[in-house]
Amino acid sequence: MDNEYVYSLTFGMDKFMVGIYVGIAASKNLFNISNRICATKKVNESNMRGEMNEYMLYLPLYDGVTELKIGVDEKAEMKQPQIESPVTDRPVICYGTSITQGGCARRPGMVYTNILSRMLNREVVNLGFSGYGHLEYEIVALMTLRNPSVIVMDFIPNVSAAMLRERFD
Repeated sequence: MDNEYVYSLTFGMDKFMVGIYVGIAASKNLFNISNRICATKKVNESNMRGEMNEYMLYLPLYDGVTELKIGVDEKAEMKQPQIESPVTDRPVICYGTSITQGGCARRPGMVYTNILSRMLNREVVNLGFSGYGHLEYEIVALMTLRNPSVIVMDFIPNVSAAMLRERFD
């Protein structure tokens, strides 16, 4: 693999159409993250047949996005999604470490919380904190404010037995 491809896997964006992976976008310049993001793969237009398609764009895991431009054919029509996807009431909330954050994923769409969201068609709130996830009381209190359907706790890799005793005593 060339360096730009590896870089795009970690810092690029993923695009899905109705749950099907359709491509990545990556920075043109490895050393200047602020450069424009360009599509490295596009949807086969012959498969579009002039029908409306809905897309989900997963933004970079470790690189902030300050500007995003999406080019479309001048005859194309853009509308609000016709269905609520993913469903946003009673989300799944995942709390944890860098693994939850996406530190081990090769692409943004492959973070386990994003996979889970597509599988369940439900919003999954990712509260993964690289180097942290120590079962902080303040974060635990905030998790219940969205009335979640389920809370996944994956903090064990970053806490010691002493921290667990302190938190649960």
